Amino acid sequence: MKNLLQVLTLVALTILMSACAHRHSEIYEPYGSVPSSLSIEQVQNAIERACVQYRWSIDSKTPGIIRARQYMNKWGAVVNIHYDRNSYHIYLAEAYGLRYNQARHTIHGHYNTWVSNLAQAINEQLSYAGLSH
Repeated sequence: MKNLLQVLTLVALTILMSACAHRHSEIYEPYGSVPSSLSIEQVQNAIERACVQYRWSIDSKTPGIIRARQYMNKWGAVVNIHYDRNSYHIYLAEAYGLRYNQARHTIHGHYNTWVSNLAQAINEQLSYAGLSH
C-alpha cells in the first residue's frame, strides 16, 4: 500500500510539473521582411492596421518604432515594434501578470500567442499593401 501511495504521488507531481512548465515559454520576438515596393509610411500603416485588428492599443509612434499595449483581464504586455523599409521586429518592453522572468528570458505562453497573432496580422497587412501598390 505504501508503494502504491508513493507511485501515485510521483505521478501526480510529474503531471503538476509538466502542466506548470508549458505555461512558461521562451519569449517570442518575431520579425519579418517588408515587400520592397512599400514606403515607410505604408509599412507604418500596415503595422497600425494589424494592431487594431488584434486589439493592441497604440501608445506612441516615433519614426521607426510603434509602441503597442495589450491587456486581457489582469494580464498585459507592452511591445516595441521596430520597422524600416526592409523589415520589422517585435520586442517585449513590459509585462504585467505574465510571470516574466528577465534572467531566464521566459514568460507565460499567453504573451507568445498574442505576439504570434500580431506578427501574422502584420505579415498579412504588409502583403496586402504590397499587392495593392
